[in-house]
Amino acid sequence: MGTTQNFLVAIVIPLLIFGIVCIKKTKKGEFVRWSCKDILIILILVDLTRIALPFIEKIFKNTLIHYFGIFELFLIYLIYKLILQKYSFKFSNIGLKKENFSKNLNLGLRISLLYFMIILFALVILGKGFLEIPGVFYSNQLFLRFLEKPIVIFFIIFSSAVLAPLAEELFSLGVIYPILKTKIGADGAILVSGIIFSSMHGIFLFSLIVEGIIKATLYEKTNSLIPSIIVHSLSNVSLILMAFFSGGIIICSQRKIIISFLLITGILFIILQLIANRNKKLEYKTIK
Repeated sequence: MGTTQNFLVAIVIPLLIFGIVCIKKTKKGEFVRWSCKDILIILILVDLTRIALPFIEKIFKNTLIHYFGIFELFLIYLIYKLILQKYSFKFSNIGLKKENFSKNLNLGLRISLLYFMIILFALVILGKGFLEIPGVFYSNQLFLRFLEKPIVIFFIIFSSAVLAPLAEELFSLGVIYPILKTKIGADGAILVSGIIFSSMHGIFLFSLIVEGIIKATLYEKTNSLIPSIIVHSLSNVSLILMAFFSGGIIICSQRKIIISFLLITGILFIILQLIANRNKKLEYKTIK
């Protein structure tokens, strides 16, 4: 899929899917303060920003602007201005809350480690073919392009690990998901969230759809964005690391090294699982 096609998918598909869902009547007993109109306005403004960025880069003669997190910061601003401020809400009202933080953090880390282990398995099996996966290929090309510009690499990593997960989860789960749920129920909302999440990246990848479904499920179960943000952040970081290792920037083609990472990840997962089990037993004893 070419760049223009990716661009069109990122702009048209989310608007189309969400617009179709919004036609359906709201289920009885379901209510969200903000409306489909509010979200469609944000989607349109986001799309206009996507269209404007290349022209802004030409005006300032700087092709690096979109790597500095401006798009993500603008999206967070729109959420604050058009949703939170308009309806007198706080970020905690849409899932960014301290309640059960350590529990949700642990859950997000465990899911992330499982995801990372799957990627490591893929690298062991596919070897250099791993670079053919679109996300890894794109990340690898960015690193190769900006290898001599560490400040750009820093912004790419910061945007991928912090700003993008925060902005995208606030919007896709904190704002869009509740509306989807009022229209098509939790199961339908989880599935559609996965499709929208993938399309917002300009490509339909099974792995992205699955990731979106997992994060929506976590949000439905915990009513917190923390697990989903952690999963999103660490999946981005793991993708960058795999591009780093498999692309020749750091020579790491030896399977022994990759298997070592796999073992370390597995051990970390077991430790976190034991902590979660212990905390669960303590909660049970407290209730009892």
